[in-house]
Amino acid sequence: MLNKEIYLKEVAKSLALLSNEVTILNAINLYDINIAAEDFFPGLLNLIYGY
Repeated sequence: MLNKEIYLKEVAKSLALLSNEVTILNAINLYDINIAAEDFFPGLLNLIYGY
């Protein structure tokens, strides 16, 4: 198996896990993870897209 495929599968699993966790925590009115994501994801996307 190619390293790229392994990394892509790991990223996909991690994003799915994050999505489920956010959904569950939001359902019980816990929004801390949303605030953390608001700080984290813009930096990650800027790094990915070179902004």
